[in-house]
Amino acid sequence: VLQTQQQSTLHLSKNIVKDAGSGYDTASDSGTPFIVRVESIPDGYSTDVVLVAGQTIDLVVPYGTYRITEIAVPSEYEELGLTVDGSAVTPYGNGEYIFNIDAAETDAVLNNEFQHETFFHYLSKVINRFFH
Repeated sequence: VLQTQQQSTLHLSKNIVKDAGSGYDTASDSGTPFIVRVESIPDGYSTDVVLVAGQTIDLVVPYGTYRITEIAVPSEYEELGLTVDGSAVTPYGNGEYIFNIDAAETDAVLNNEFQHETFFHYLSKVINRFFH
């Protein structure tokens, strides 16, 4: 008998909220990358993805336990947390979130807060880039 492993579509999204008085403009985030690592525990499947504000990507993954870590967060943003299917996930360690995937569809939203204050340079001049 051939057994197949159940799979889920993980919808991974990036959400940015505004810090009052920050000069935040949603257009500012459209080109700002956040690098996110998704890995299964203990299997070792791992992939890094790049997300920008408002973007959602779909990953087909087997059921199991997963760790999500934002491995590159621009300095003007603070991590606020992860919600999975509408429920907050308690951070484990240094910005790591561990949760189970056991449904055909799973929604995970990484939340950050834009906190830039324009005391060093004008907001429109800020460019955050990551090079490989």
